Amino acid sequence: MLQPQALRRGHPWILAPVERAGSEQAARIRLHELDGLRGWAALNVVTFHTFIGLFGAVVPGFDNPLTAFFLDGFLAVCIFFVLSGEALSSSYFAGGGRTAVLKLAVKRYPRLTIPILAATAIVAVLCAAGLVGDVATADRVGGERTHLHAWLQLLQAPVSPGGVLQFALSDVYLRQFPRHDLQPFLWTMRAEMLGSIVVFAMLLALHRTRYGLIVVAIAAFSCMACPLPLVRYVACFLFGLIFAAARHAGFFARMQQSRPMQYATWVMIAALAVTASMLHWRAPLLSYQPLVAVPLVFAVFCNRACSDFFANRLSRLLGMISFPLYLIQFPVLVSVAPAAILYADSHGGLTMGAIWVVALLSWASCVVAAIAFYPVEVFTKWTCDRVAKLVPRRVGAAVPSSLQVPSPAQQSSSGS
Repeated sequence: MLQPQALRRGHPWILAPVERAGSEQAARIRLHELDGLRGWAALNVVTFHTFIGLFGAVVPGFDNPLTAFFLDGFLAVCIFFVLSGEALSSSYFAGGGRTAVLKLAVKRYPRLTIPILAATAIVAVLCAAGLVGDVATADRVGGERTHLHAWLQLLQAPVSPGGVLQFALSDVYLRQFPRHDLQPFLWTMRAEMLGSIVVFAMLLALHRTRYGLIVVAIAAFSCMACPLPLVRYVACFLFGLIFAAARHAGFFARMQQSRPMQYATWVMIAALAVTASMLHWRAPLLSYQPLVAVPLVFAVFCNRACSDFFANRLSRLLGMISFPLYLIQFPVLVSVAPAAILYADSHGGLTMGAIWVVALLSWASCVVAAIAFYPVEVFTKWTCDRVAKLVPRRVGAAVPSSLQVPSPAQQSSSGS
């Protein structure tokens, strides 16, 4: 049985999907390893903020060459960006075409904004109820040298409903330093929104040229070479788009069947982990993380054992609460953590054992709060699905079938 060719002979970068029957079902297929890796990355960010953000000034030993890789929140964020680029592109290459892109585009703003608004409102309620720690609390754990001092200082000014709306609806995406910064960890949303727009624009332009992915690759490497951090974050999204095309062409599946590639990826992952650890420990201000995140995600996707781990049940559960976990950690760390610090300091002092208890309590509270926040995710997804129905089932002409990317199942059937 003849099948459309994913890669034309002699032109490995000529790659684009066709909008075909069943594409909506294909577009809904979840890539479990992406969800799982996102979940562990979110947990990495929470661990970084809990141990380094709260106690890095009084316990410098928390940041050492052995733990630096697992406490590099900025690297985890760059991994988020790569995964977002692939997740936003996957349904296009799965057969959804331009229709899938437009549906994701109209959903993107509410998909991010509804949970952000809810989490920001929680911060405002905590401030109004007097449940946010005082700046003086930070003096118990290092004062101005600790991240906690900066977090609490942001919340000393009165918080108004207008400030909440302004931050959640616009400033979080448009301003590097919002006037009412009620969620400082959401500096990532500027890159998230810009990267999403760039990915959507690239996907909509792919069908216009036979060499669309060459253009994407050139743009990705050019952005990565730019010294501006925001532009390098956009590069992560573009590499994620390329990974989506490679996955649906069967590239990662073939790499996972190659024994030499398995050995090579383990070496690659170890080398990147050591490099990231040393850079984070010795030069934390360098913006090296995008340069490590892209090849690291590539190596994980090529490694069968890593992909299986990130697709297991625990990883997928973490993936389900990854965005709630990222959003809700700040309200917990400015309310529960300061209260625990004050209690420990007045009951025997902040000994090393007490610091571990407070850190683990704060960490666990973030996970529990994320689970409690999950209904907001459910409501958000329901709302976004209603919004997506505004997009017609078919938008414009389909891409010629000679440029279609078949799924790995179709490739195996064509060879039989």
